[in-house]
Amino acid sequence: MVNVFMSIVFAAMILFSPSSALAMSRIPVGTSETSLVGKAAYDATLPTALGQPKSLSQAREGKKAVLFFWATWCPHCHDEITRMSKNMEAITAKGIKIVLVSIGEAKADVAAYLKYNHVPLDSFLDEDNALQGPYDLIGVPTLVFVDEKGIIREVRHDFPDDYEKFF
Repeated sequence: MVNVFMSIVFAAMILFSPSSALAMSRIPVGTSETSLVGKAAYDATLPTALGQPKSLSQAREGKKAVLFFWATWCPHCHDEITRMSKNMEAITAKGIKIVLVSIGEAKADVAAYLKYNHVPLDSFLDEDNALQGPYDLIGVPTLVFVDEKGIIREVRHDFPDDYEKFF
């Protein structure tokens, strides 16, 4: 009986300690501490879920862009994609491109997600996580704000209401 009680106390200490509370929380939003800001955005040619391979710079079309690194299994990614999709007309009217990049997932899964969720965008497929290093990805969602010159201006883990100020 004492062993059961001690096991429960030990489990409660682990579950309710501040460090485990942080581990179970959402990725913090806001500015991330990264050395990418001010540097040129890394370019790569990748396949897309709905079309032919192209480069990230081709997708940006010389415009301001948000590179949105995401995964179909990520609930926070789903929330952010839903917000962006609902505001797509206003975002594009401001000359800003949204460039989706799925991390570590198969084409069929990504294409099915886009179709099922009525996402009005195609997505690049980074099936082997080739962009994880160049973009210092520590998790998803990660949003990289790139200006029209191809310079990274901000890295965040949410799509803020005041997104225009990051260009």
